[in-house]
Amino acid sequence: MVVLSNVGIQLLRSLIVIKNNYNLNTKDKKLINHHFLVERNIYKNKNKISTNLIKFKRLNKELKDLSNNTKFNINTIDNNNDVIWNVKLLNVNNIYPNLNIKIIFNNYPFIAPIIYVENYDTTNKNQMIDENNKIILPILKPMTWSLQNNMNDILNQVEKLFDFN
Repeated sequence: MVVLSNVGIQLLRSLIVIKNNYNLNTKDKKLINHHFLVERNIYKNKNKISTNLIKFKRLNKELKDLSNNTKFNINTIDNNNDVIWNVKLLNVNNIYPNLNIKIIFNNYPFIAPIIYVENYDTTNKNQMIDENNKIILPILKPMTWSLQNNMNDILNQVEKLFDFN
């Protein structure tokens, strides 16, 4: 019987190639099958749970920080593992006195949220809004996204995008 170190187990998790003519006894085959069919899924689920826990803790803190801000009215929706914020930007300008945006948090804070404008007139051309009304700010791009970015900064940048005064 072979005892594997943690490094060996990590290697098995990432890659294993067994040729048909390689002689493995039944016990070893069962152990390998158990690892890939059972244990690997356990690790995936644990990682998914911890990632979601981080996301929910972070979003709850940021929502609490934003609750005193009079420029934003935020409603939250928990959609399975995705969290969605419906945000109303209050008194942005004369054209859009109450601008609605939808923010979707998939793997936040590891990945930037996706932000859509909901009641935006597409005849007003803006290079920071694509044809699907998705807001494209430099802070939201994968190359510039950082864990230190927060929703207060992002919402302030979104508000400046529509501040025509």
